[in-house]
Amino acid sequence: MTVPICPICSGMEFREFRGRKNAWCASCHSLERTRYIWLYLKKLNILNRGSVVFHFGPEKGVSDKIAEIVDAHNYYPLDLFPQTYTANKVLPYTFDICNDIAHEPDSSVDIIIANHILEHLPVSVDWVIAEFARLLKPAGSMILSVPMASNPATVEDLSELPKEERIRRFGQEDHWRVFGWQEFPAMLERVLATETIVRRDEHFTHEDLSRAAIPVETVGHPTSNTLFHFVKSERSSKRFEWRTGGRLAKLRA
Repeated sequence: MTVPICPICSGMEFREFRGRKNAWCASCHSLERTRYIWLYLKKLNILNRGSVVFHFGPEKGVSDKIAEIVDAHNYYPLDLFPQTYTANKVLPYTFDICNDIAHEPDSSVDIIIANHILEHLPVSVDWVIAEFARLLKPAGSMILSVPMASNPATVEDLSELPKEERIRRFGQEDHWRVFGWQEFPAMLERVLATETIVRRDEHFTHEDLSRAAIPVETVGHPTSNTLFHFVKSERSSKRFEWRTGGRLAKLRA
């Protein structure tokens, strides 16, 4: 039997979280999706001291690891509520994707990480994805995951629903949608003009995942732990470029 070890902090104590056995690392508080994205980043080996990284909703374990690798002037942990990340080595900057992303310059970021972020945004997800792509430098990477329903279609409502109704329909009071396992990948392919699903068995064995307390996907379609990875090509760069503003770089100057 494989004894799980957290790939982020090397912790060996895992606890149940929302009915999921061994989901929560008692040491770094990582969840399955957090550990998976760190394994994937290590596998890609794309982080280096000079990488400009936008990390939305910077999970502590992964954020601390990135901060050890990337130069302090290049790592941007970002969140609308930075006060919730006081334990992170690098405290996030206040950033509202809905209003601030459009003011960041074209082709200025090497890596964008958004792990379970898109469900919180009361704007068009297509627009956010296009904005993320616009920010990437050629050969830059966008790595995403989202909460995924067992239904193929995405369900969304941007109206002012009561808190209880939003919890009932989307799982949390601050969620505006729940993504469909068929519709979300199709949307990404439509906006980005390429397939983006990361197929686990092409990168990791079942043993790799079990050792990191990451469940093996058996349902045959994307789930809440599935990663999506877009690499911006030289050819696709022009279709996403139109802004030249920017404020975040000034914060590090």
